[in-house]
Amino acid sequence: MTCPILSNQRRLQRSLFHSKRKSMDLQITLDYEIFLNDRVGTVENSLLKPMDRILEICRKHGIKITVFVDSSYLYRLNELSTNYPALRDDFEKVSNNIKRVVSEGHDVQLHIHPQWYYCTYDGNDWTMDWEHYKLSDTPEEQAMELFKKSKDLLDSVVGYKTTAFRAGGYSIQQFDYARCFRENGIKYDSSVLSDCRLLTDTHYYDYKGLPKRIYKFSKIEKEDSEGEFIEVPIATRQYNFFRYVFLKKKRQSGGLPKYGDGGDNPERLRSDRFDKIRQYLGRPMNVSATFDWYTYGFIEEVLEKYKPYGYATIISHPKNVSPTSLEFMDSFIGRHLSAGDNFITISQINKLVYRWEK
Repeated sequence: MTCPILSNQRRLQRSLFHSKRKSMDLQITLDYEIFLNDRVGTVENSLLKPMDRILEICRKHGIKITVFVDSSYLYRLNELSTNYPALRDDFEKVSNNIKRVVSEGHDVQLHIHPQWYYCTYDGNDWTMDWEHYKLSDTPEEQAMELFKKSKDLLDSVVGYKTTAFRAGGYSIQQFDYARCFRENGIKYDSSVLSDCRLLTDTHYYDYKGLPKRIYKFSKIEKEDSEGEFIEVPIATRQYNFFRYVFLKKKRQSGGLPKYGDGGDNPERLRSDRFDKIRQYLGRPMNVSATFDWYTYGFIEEVLEKYKPYGYATIISHPKNVSPTSLEFMDSFIGRHLSAGDNFITISQINKLVYRWEK
């Protein structure tokens, strides 16, 4: 029996694909991380199981993806593994899973959520730190050292020098990223959520007015044709809050739950619900192109905005996908390949920059 959610999605897909279109270069990226919430979840359900299915889909279609590994988590697992055999086991499982991703030809790159450096483990559960959500929340020299150690650890796992980075919470502007990138061989960044702004105690970024296409920069806030770094923005689209709620309910009611088993405690979710509604009532919803279970039904509309550029970056998280959203991902890839679109990784971005500069 056909899933009603996917039936609705396919009707939308047909309408968006009906007119003549030029081909696009699409990059599927994953933020490979467990939950930064009250319950962090397990490695098995938040990483290993969904990655098995994602890799199966990629093999079926013969495509490669970019996987941004949360190396601060990997660093903390390794740091505490001497005292906690369970964490040593998790470190081995995650490292072996990353090696498998690399062995299948996918592009593994660097991702950092700095709060992992400060969180604690009591033998059963993690307690997350919320005072160090951004790299700029740590003294600069210490942040530089931790960045390098995390990158070196990931490089040793994958067997090559990573050259691309995505900031945890997309928040990089208050940090001396230019120095950090130079010292660590980072050439590409993919932290920019196109045309989005969020200024809070934990998240701090302002990407309003920046290009939706890939661009060179020396300072991330400004395109610079002579810039030493390359920004690869994440595709997003804005929705009126009420329209977003209406469309989400219409497109994604029901379906199988996500793989990941972490998240906020139900009691806190209920107490925060009305505060979050009030927060979004006064401003538009920024929706990314994603296969995550809660907004995958918007991906084709988001990508419509990027057709003039011939390129778009999709972002997802293994912990947040579901069997239903991955069934959608399977059909999405097949349809876009049939339409002549290409799937590339961040290490192949140079050819696009060259094409635009000609």
